[in-house]
Amino acid sequence: MGDKYLRAIDHLLAIDKEENIWLAFHAVGNLFGQQWLMENYGHRLQLLWQRKDYLASSELYSLGKSINRLIQKNATWLESTAKEIKKNKDTSHGLITEIILIGSLNNDSGVVTPCNKSNPVYDYSVNYDTGFSYKVSIKNFDISVHEKAFNDKCEIIYKTFKNFLEFYKISGTLVIECLAQNLTKEILLDVCCFIAYKIKDHGHYNLGGGCFIIYNKLFGYEASRLMFKSGTLLVVSKQHKNEQRNIESKISAANASLLKDQRDKNSIKKLIIRIGETTDSERVKAYLQTIADDYNNCGFDMCFVFQPTVVNNQDGTSVIATQLIPITRSFFPLDEGLIEKLDNIGIGKIELGIGVLTTEKISRNLEQGGFGGKELPSCYTYQKGDIFISMKQDENGYSGTLSQPAQGIKVHAVMGNLVIKPNVFPDNSRLLIV
Repeated sequence: MGDKYLRAIDHLLAIDKEENIWLAFHAVGNLFGQQWLMENYGHRLQLLWQRKDYLASSELYSLGKSINRLIQKNATWLESTAKEIKKNKDTSHGLITEIILIGSLNNDSGVVTPCNKSNPVYDYSVNYDTGFSYKVSIKNFDISVHEKAFNDKCEIIYKTFKNFLEFYKISGTLVIECLAQNLTKEILLDVCCFIAYKIKDHGHYNLGGGCFIIYNKLFGYEASRLMFKSGTLLVVSKQHKNEQRNIESKISAANASLLKDQRDKNSIKKLIIRIGETTDSERVKAYLQTIADDYNNCGFDMCFVFQPTVVNNQDGTSVIATQLIPITRSFFPLDEGLIEKLDNIGIGKIELGIGVLTTEKISRNLEQGGFGGKELPSCYTYQKGDIFISMKQDENGYSGTLSQPAQGIKVHAVMGNLVIKPNVFPDNSRLLIV
């Protein structure tokens, strides 16, 4: 743990100096105001600032690092953007993404300039002494209202399951599969009633309509020290029918906006898209490729899709891994001068503030129900658990281990009526700003 902001920073010390880490946190506090960050308006930045776990530290470090890179030449733009972020809670993520990505650029020979808010198409440009430039539009497709509704329903299921375990003074694991349809209010009611009144023994249960419940013992822990009400829940559900349509509609609108800006011989038009963890990246790639193959109706020259995900390492630690999907317009007529543009611009570099970058598909960390390492395209997932382990006593006193064996699952240490919580780990692995 750290001390100045009481944050978990040990994992960050492996990639940067402690002074730079605190400077990053300080940059966030200065730009947005520590008093505002400590208020409770439900803003994602406030939620993140008030958490002390390693994942919150990673995200704040990434934001602060970008702020420090931009502050000298773009202080006015940063201040106005911060005001917009604070003012608009529901749409703030897109602007935060702009700060992080623009601050992550490494263009030694080019000047990065954020665009005025009045620019209807682009968010920043990279201008070179040669007279050539990149013109860049950033789009952030955050968690949808449909996925938020799914998560809210799963929270109700988890509370129902916890009450079930506590009432019967038992422990267990529950897996709910709704792969044939999404988790509706009707299914939610059926699931909660089934947990509360019908589950008697471990086993597989068919609720009908393609929904199944698997209730089992909790394995992997020393039985004599495993305390009752320990439990884990995994819910896998088909996405809402409009989930992918909405993403494609937003991509189409972004492309149409870029089409309004005519191609010229001195610039390359770039589209950068951030998508959420559960978005089907293969379908997004395929849709963008159909646009890239249509010369007359493709608004971008290059497109980069970023999909950040929190993944567990084998040693129990976690890392933010970002999949990069590059897509280029399929046809460039000779009179557009692409080779001359590249010779005078070069390839722009992005140095992410945290984590690793890969072009490989990233699997979600689902440790229950046989889903580990499996691809689950077009599915929502929810994983949560609290494991309570009694502390060992020997001649030296009491000892116990706090851990996070999988995303969303915490192991607590218990001594009598005292529960020691592993606050260094987040309650869930959903990224709020990165």
